[in-house]
Amino acid sequence: MKEFTPSEIKNLLIKSKIYTSEAKMEFTFLRVKSLVDKDAVGYTFQAWLRDWFIKKKIYFNQRHNSQKSPDFIIKKKENLGWLEIKVYGDSGASFDIKSWDAYLNLMLIEPYYINADYLIFNYTINKNKKITIKKIYLKKIWEISKPMTARSQIAWPVSLQYKNKNIVNLRPNQSILEGNEPTFFKNKIEFLEAIQNTIDMYGKSQDKYKDGLWLKNVKTKYKEIFNEELK
Repeated sequence: MKEFTPSEIKNLLIKSKIYTSEAKMEFTFLRVKSLVDKDAVGYTFQAWLRDWFIKKKIYFNQRHNSQKSPDFIIKKKENLGWLEIKVYGDSGASFDIKSWDAYLNLMLIEPYYINADYLIFNYTINKNKKITIKKIYLKKIWEISKPMTARSQIAWPVSLQYKNKNIVNLRPNQSILEGNEPTFFKNKIEFLEAIQNTIDMYGKSQDKYKDGLWLKNVKTKYKEIFNEELK
């Protein structure tokens, strides 16, 4: 198995004619064929991508606990090569980047998650009920987020889902993702500072995270692992 960069993986998918190929979401059991619901596209596509990696002899690893980040690890060197897979259809990029609490906790333990790459697939379902890929995006987390506007219930410093007075998930900003707006956060530190500002605004944040403490601890852990400043 050979190591590929995220960019090389994206380019190889395009070279393999992913934009002109079709997939049929079908489950056959007891000689009965059933179309798989579109809610299962993300999970099914990720399973397909794993098998495509194997066929193309692309090195990857996955954690034993499938619920833990990332979806794939594509570097042999420890703490590098984290690759997340996201998929969305014509209804828009409303996928969850990460649950809010999970992201805060993960960054305190494995702060190199900030370096993860997001390989994002935008698909459509045609009149023959087949899936085609319209576009592939390769982004960092700070490249798909921006402050929420005054039209939102609360103008949070980052894009997120706020429901029943709770911050639930980090969400992408579709306009930025698809290149209709310039990237708002210029680097990972600007994004993490916005996360800290969100923590300070959010009334249900734990005190141990407020007043800059969360970001301070993330930076400390990052330096402990890599012996360099998070910047």
